[in-house]
Amino acid sequence: VYAQDTTSAVRGTVSGNDGSAVAGSTVTLTHLPSGTTLTTVTGNDGTFNARGLRPGGPYRIEASSSAGGGTLEDVNLVVADTTDLTV
Repeated sequence: VYAQDTTSAVRGTVSGNDGSAVAGSTVTLTHLPSGTTLTTVTGNDGTFNARGLRPGGPYRIEASSSAGGGTLEDVNLVVADTTDLTV
């Protein structure tokens, strides 16, 4: 018997204006209905993984670094699925 996964995940890349990956960016995911936040930092390759997130949404996903930042609005997550994004 396998346990059912009841959470969601986001995997992504933070890109600069020139399209290159941005290492060390702070990525904040906010579940807007509850105000719950999760913060992570991109690795050397500009990627991040956020797991254990509440399904549904909407979420606001903000990336910030010394090179600038970006925001995605109205991101909805599916239970037991990983959403791939570029910020």
